[in-house]
Amino acid sequence: MPSNSSAFRITLLLYIGVLLIPLGFFYTYSNVQESAPDISTVRKLGQVGTEMLIFTAPTPTKDIKKSIQKINNNLKEIETWVNTNKQSEFYVGGRTIQADFNIVKQCWQKLNKSPQKENIFHCLKALNSLSFTIEKMHTLKENKIKNMFYVNIIGTLILLLLLIYFVRSYIEIQLKKHAIHDHETKLYNKKYLMAELKSTCARSERYDYPLTLLSVAIEGLKENNYDDTERIHLFEQLGGILISMVRSSDVACRYNENHLVVMLPFTEEKNAEILRGRIAKQLETHDFTLKSKPNFKLTLIGFKHGESPEVCIERADRFLKE
Repeated sequence: MPSNSSAFRITLLLYIGVLLIPLGFFYTYSNVQESAPDISTVRKLGQVGTEMLIFTAPTPTKDIKKSIQKINNNLKEIETWVNTNKQSEFYVGGRTIQADFNIVKQCWQKLNKSPQKENIFHCLKALNSLSFTIEKMHTLKENKIKNMFYVNIIGTLILLLLLIYFVRSYIEIQLKKHAIHDHETKLYNKKYLMAELKSTCARSERYDYPLTLLSVAIEGLKENNYDDTERIHLFEQLGGILISMVRSSDVACRYNENHLVVMLPFTEEKNAEILRGRIAKQLETHDFTLKSKPNFKLTLIGFKHGESPEVCIERADRFLKE
């Protein structure tokens, strides 16, 4: 159950990481959509300025009422935008966006009542100033959106890389957890040894057949100061020697860092002594091609009916340390 729960959490994290990518794009798209009215407002300001130029004509034209209506409609829409953005962090003027718009609005009211040339130029100047401010605000807003977009992409990629790393680590842990072989010696590992020893001890006790353990330990492994390459080379050769010399019914395992165990079912200690002597001779004469020759200690332990597999292994450890 815990393993399934861990796998579920890892899968959930992967789904979250994958969903973050479209969410990041949607967030950026939403910000871009929010900045679209800025362009529309600048365009409406330009239309207002164009319609105001009709007042420069020597005589009023028949379309002046339509122009006034267009200006009023555009100013209402611009006012809506101003009310929405009056607290904007991107404002770059010397007053407020509301104050800048009020100047344009008051200028238009004055121009509408008194369409004199100086009023027209004053309004166009106010319009240009407001248009420049909005364009600048839009540019700053776009820059922020771009920066947030890049930050979102980088953050999402980092998160995905971390998720990939954690998933890979999780898979490696699970593989090691469920593996039954030691990678260095190519022998079975401790987990497999204890599982087999438990069932073999039970059969030995039930059917009253002998069971012997052959322990092989490397003495002074740390004192020899082997580097990683030499240590791996040593255990590869040691595992190969044991595999080549034991029977197919025997179980050769790596118990811990420098302790290997061969489980010999249907074998009494006196018969196991023959195998111990052959292995000891092979280890003594074998050229490990290391800077210092390793020393080995071999011990035989007979399983006693009534004791647990753990006690049997502990006896082997105790003999090796003597």
